[in-house]
Amino acid sequence: MEQPTELDLEIMIADLKEQLLYSPDDTISDEIIKEIKYRENQLKQLTIKNFTI
Repeated sequence: MEQPTELDLEIMIADLKEQLLYSPDDTISDEIIKEIKYRENQLKQLTIKNFTI
């Protein structure tokens, strides 16, 4: 699969944060938070990679 772009990751993070607002279940919320952290880390790594090129 192709690597997501910075814009893709920003959109994913925004969508996940919106899901988190409307999540009635703490277990689901925990999973969403984990996914947000993962995607934010990906975005950070991609930004660093692009900055150093």
